[in-house]
Amino acid sequence: MLTAGLIALSLSSLTLYNKVRNGTFGFDFRGSLWKAGGDILAGRSPYPVPNAAELAHTGNAFVYPPLAALVSLPLALLAPMPAAVVWAILNAAALIVALWLVGVRDWRCYVAFLASLPVLNTLALGQMNGLLVLAIAFVWRFRNRAVLAGAATGLAIALKLLVWPLFFWLLFPRRFRAALVSLATAAALILGSWAVIGFRGFTAYPSLLAADAKAFEGQSHSIVTLAVRVGLSATDGRVLAALATVSLLLMVYREAANEAFTFGVALLAGLLASPVLHQHYLVVIFLALAAARPFFDWRWLLLFGFWVSPIENRAHAWQIAVVLALASFLVWSTRDRRPRREPSVALSTRPTNAF
Repeated sequence: MLTAGLIALSLSSLTLYNKVRNGTFGFDFRGSLWKAGGDILAGRSPYPVPNAAELAHTGNAFVYPPLAALVSLPLALLAPMPAAVVWAILNAAALIVALWLVGVRDWRCYVAFLASLPVLNTLALGQMNGLLVLAIAFVWRFRNRAVLAGAATGLAIALKLLVWPLFFWLLFPRRFRAALVSLATAAALILGSWAVIGFRGFTAYPSLLAADAKAFEGQSHSIVTLAVRVGLSATDGRVLAALATVSLLLMVYREAANEAFTFGVALLAGLLASPVLHQHYLVVIFLALAAARPFFDWRWLLLFGFWVSPIENRAHAWQIAVVLALASFLVWSTRDRRPRREPSVALSTRPTNAF
């Protein structure tokens, strides 16, 4: 394991060095969050025109809910590259704290995690997955405290909509109060952050998401992209993605007593539902592995497997299939075949979570 970890860390370090040297470090951050912050400070809408061709040409336009731009707003006062470096450091720290929050103490888990390609892409591109994963870690850590778990879930959804199945992870085991708090928190944060920017881009946001999906549905690791690569239509891919998502949500319902496993299944459902699945999104299911297996074992070695597809926009069908299969197997490997039905996850009403 040590040899594999050192090799992967060396590849990661070399990749980061090259990105800094050629000026592409923080590409996504500089074009989306940093630029959006500048637009907000200047009184402009942070959102681009919902045009698929223009979004594909730009490659890094801001398409998140406005809360993400408000969180990173102070960095808009810095020059773009220094801001990207500070953002990467903040996200790296958030990722490490997230693992600590869910109970990981084995240094080998941290090595495998930080050496994985999705984590590297998160830091090199300047994605906000670190803050997102930290919010999700709070959901797990405080899952038996309705207000804290619900608020953390709502925050995560408001930062990135693709984690919406966490609501059902709270709902199905009858954590009704936590589920309700998550909805209220997500709505308040999304609408509140939009109010801060004068609701600019609000009515056009669904069109923007559709245009972004069309722009990148053939350049990611999603089921839609795989369908297109093998000769099916994008519509066929969306149908397959919807079926996969429904199947996973049913699994969350049926396996409610196995909370660590269904935690990962819910997060995977959100990823597979998306017509665009960039590799760095997979960091969220790594947290599910950390929650289910906070000690090092063979499952952590699976994280090195994502290096099989390092160039996303030119990935072959077999590479996409391997990445999707590996992500699914990673989640499935956390399943306890005979889970203990504890009061916190049993399908019964608990006084602390029920009305």
